[in-house]
Amino acid sequence: MEVQVPRAAMRSIIGRKGATIKKLRQETGAHIEGEREEEGEETALLISGAPAQVCRAKAAIHQIVAESTPVSEQLCVPQRAVGRIIGRGGETVRGICRSSGAKVLCEREAEAGLAPVRVIQLSGTQKEVAAAKKLIMEKLMEEDAFRKELAQSAAARCQRKQPLGSRREMEPLPDGAPEPREEDGGSSWGEGSFLGWEDESEEPEEPPAGPEAAVPKFEVPSPDFSFQADEHLEVYISATENPHHFWVQIVGHRSLQLDKLTAEMGQYYQGSGRAAELPTVQAGDIVAAPYAADSEWYRARVLGQLENGNFDLYYVDFGDNGEAPREALRALR
Repeated sequence: MEVQVPRAAMRSIIGRKGATIKKLRQETGAHIEGEREEEGEETALLISGAPAQVCRAKAAIHQIVAESTPVSEQLCVPQRAVGRIIGRGGETVRGICRSSGAKVLCEREAEAGLAPVRVIQLSGTQKEVAAAKKLIMEKLMEEDAFRKELAQSAAARCQRKQPLGSRREMEPLPDGAPEPREEDGGSSWGEGSFLGWEDESEEPEEPPAGPEAAVPKFEVPSPDFSFQADEHLEVYISATENPHHFWVQIVGHRSLQLDKLTAEMGQYYQGSGRAAELPTVQAGDIVAAPYAADSEWYRARVLGQLENGNFDLYYVDFGDNGEAPREALRALR
C-alpha cells in the first residue's frame, strides 16, 4: 500500500537516527520505505506485508502525522505567576522548551501593563504543545501552593502597631518616663508577610552611647535583586515615618524565611535559660530583642540609651523603632 504523507511530517515518522520508523517496523511487522525524491509538499510511503500488518502500520503513521501537525495555542496565566514560569534569567522557560520541543513566547510586560493575566504563546506539534502546557500547569500549581503558604504565614502575624490615623491615646508611662518620640512612627499592617530591607541612604541617626564613645557602623547590605527599570514588584509597606521615608518588603520566598526566622527566635528566646542576658550593650550592637506590641522576638540594632535607661532599638527587618531595658536583650544566636 502507498500512503501519501506531508513532507514536514517525515521527520517525526523517521525519528531521531531512524528510531521511530524502526519501532514501527518492529511493532507492526510491516516493511516501510519512503521515497527518495524531495519535491512537492507530500511524499509517498510504501508499506508491505500481511494485510493486518499493513493496516496497523497505516494507522500508526496516520496517528504520527496527526500529532506532528503544527499547532499554535494561547495560554492565559496570572500575572504574578509569570516569574515562576520564566525563571531567573529565563532559565525555567528555556528548560520547558528543551523538554517539550515546543516554542514558548511570553507577552512582554510592557505590552501587558498591569493586567491581571499575561498571554503565553505555545507553538509546535500537538504533542510538543501538550507537553509544554503540562509543564506550565505544574509551575502554576507550585505558585498556588506557595501563595497558600504565604496566606497561612500572614494569618499567623500579629499587628505590630496601631495603623496611622487610628492610633489610641498613649497610656501614661510609670516613674515619669518620657513620652515616646514622634520619630518612632507607626506601621500599618495588613495581610502581608514579607521580607524587609533598609534604605541605607536614609537610616535613622545613631546617637552616641556616651560623650566619648565611638559609634560602630554595622551595615546589613541589601541582596542584589537586579530589578529592571520597567519591572513591577509585589511589595508591602512594613513601616512608615512620613510619605518620603518608608520601608517596603517584597512578597516571596524570603518573606517566608523571615517568618520562619521569627518563629524560631520565639521558640529559642522564650525558653527559660536558653540565652543569657547581655553583660554590656553599646550603640551599633545587633541583638535579639522583644517587641512590646506582640511580645515576639526580632533582630534589632541598638541606637543608643534613652533618658529612662532603656535602649533605643531599630528593628532592622521591619523598619520601625522600639525600646527595651538591658535585661530584656539577648545575644543574637
